[in-house]
Amino acid sequence: MQASKVFVDLDDDLLIAHVPLARVFTRFAKVVPKSNIDRIQIAGNMITIFSKSNNAIDVWIPRKDFVEPAKQRALALCNEVDVVYVDR
Repeated sequence: MQASKVFVDLDDDLLIAHVPLARVFTRFAKVVPKSNIDRIQIAGNMITIFSKSNNAIDVWIPRKDFVEPAKQRALALCNEVDVVYVDR
């Protein structure tokens, strides 16, 4: 799994391939304006992107060693967001 396929930079928007099918067919992905992203939460193999209106998109990462690259990619694309870690 490549982090660049999970979180794709679309200039002012972020394409989030939150399900495996969306990593192949982008029509199944979600697009969120970067300015609306407020917080990123890490809980085990799950990365959750929260918007300012408290909507959430869960992104399940299939292996633990893929979580860190995916998190780094999301942080690189989203400026000034809070990061929350939840123990599971």
